[in-house]
Amino acid sequence: MDTHDDHAKLGNVIMKTFIKNFVADEAGASAAEYALIIAVVGVGIGAAALVLGANVKEAVDGASADIYNCNNTTASSVGLDPNSAECTPTIQ
Repeated sequence: MDTHDDHAKLGNVIMKTFIKNFVADEAGASAAEYALIIAVVGVGIGAAALVLGANVKEAVDGASADIYNCNNTTASSVGLDPNSAECTPTIQ
């Protein structure tokens, strides 16, 4: 037999073994799955942060307006007594 044919057969066997091992190897698939999970969780955290940020901003703006109205307006102009329950902080 020709050594060229032997090398070709050996190379063919090595390539087949490599392909079988490559297809059977699940380490890369696991890494891709984890990356996908991390991406989905990241998007969820980002969306939650946007919603929470908007709600916090709305609450702070409302509190700011209430404080401004109690401190910078007269009772007659808005119908409030600065010492009334409406301008007194309450713990809920």
